Amino acid sequence: ALTGDAEGEIKLSWSAPGDDGWLPTGGSFSGVYAIQYSSTLGGGGVFDDHNSNADPPDGGWTEYGTRNTWNENGSVCNPGSHTDPGWLINNYNAANDGTLIVRKDETDAWQGEYNGVVFRYQDPNNYYRIETHEGDNLVKCWRGGTNANEGTLIGSVSYTIPSGYFVLKIVVSGSNFTVYIDDNLVTTFTDSVVTSGKVGYWHANQWNPYVNYDWFEWTDAGGGGVSWSTANAKVMLSSTVVQGATRGYTLTGLVPGATYYIRIWTRDDAGNWSEISNGATVWAQRDLTPPASITNLSALTGDAEGE
Repeated sequence: ALTGDAEGEIKLSWSAPGDDGWLPTGGSFSGVYAIQYSSTLGGGGVFDDHNSNADPPDGGWTEYGTRNTWNENGSVCNPGSHTDPGWLINNYNAANDGTLIVRKDETDAWQGEYNGVVFRYQDPNNYYRIETHEGDNLVKCWRGGTNANEGTLIGSVSYTIPSGYFVLKIVVSGSNFTVYIDDNLVTTFTDSVVTSGKVGYWHANQWNPYVNYDWFEWTDAGGGGVSWSTANAKVMLSSTVVQGATRGYTLTGLVPGATYYIRIWTRDDAGNWSEISNGATVWAQRDLTPPASITNLSALTGDAEGE
């Protein structure tokens, strides 16, 4: 997404998905794009699309332990070995309850890759983390612990972890932590020991693989956070789609200078919706051009005293 040319505009650009193995293959087909945008995440919260190459990432992050992260191509990467476990925690004082959403890719991970998202972090012994493991198709919840398989295991369930990028969502409400993957309910873990703290990431790799996180989003409960879905899309765009072609759309009528958070989905000619896209963040164009200076100012002595 780019700031547009005219006031209140944002210019979007994306590539049409490729062949999904069903007809028509190659060529073009009739498709639909759903675009949703919001100028607020609702209430308090954290949003970082990791589009800066700062290390640690920008947005108020702090590394704890011997954490080693870097930003690359719009993702925060978590590399290392079993000798460098640690945390990457956002400095925002998160509410006790809320919704945590990350978009992640474990393609380069191995079965020994231990990574997770963290909430209610106070110190290495007092926090929760939700782990997903593509290598062994498990979703786990831990309380505390520094290294892999350390801490108190709250629960572990079998679930087929998608290959490539997927969306992990955790709804934190009191002692219940409900986990979704690509909007599919996985399970609810329950524990009541740690009641407050910050949010972020954790990792403790066994070898040298890494995991990519494309965006991080936490919304405090009760803040009227954005519900990302095709049902809430503000633009429905029908188009003849050429697989792999670059597409674009200009949002207009936005609040000049406001920052917008944007997502997109695509639907094929069989009516199947894609998963949510990566997040794009940009401000709407505002008028920064001053008016021309006045060049014909004149002055005359007035008719009355003091004029």
